[in-house]
Amino acid sequence: MKKRALIAVLVVVAIVAVAGFYSMYRGMRVKAAQPCWGKLVNIQAAKEQWSVDTHGSPGAPVALAATMERTATLEGCLGSH
Repeated sequence: MKKRALIAVLVVVAIVAVAGFYSMYRGMRVKAAQPCWGKLVNIQAAKEQWSVDTHGSPGAPVALAATMERTATLEGCLGSH
């Protein structure tokens, strides 16, 4: 009887530990992606500014080179994986 209770407690502790490690791993991945999301917002703003400056239509395709002078560096996001 005591043996089964001990095994049950150990199984529950193992499940909680695995869930905790997974949650921590997922949280680190989300935090690592945050700087890239901010830079993507900057790229969108640069595209909109380019459209205003060149009298282009909103939503028109824009080459990344045309927006580079309006954005911060993109190191760490493009091709980092």
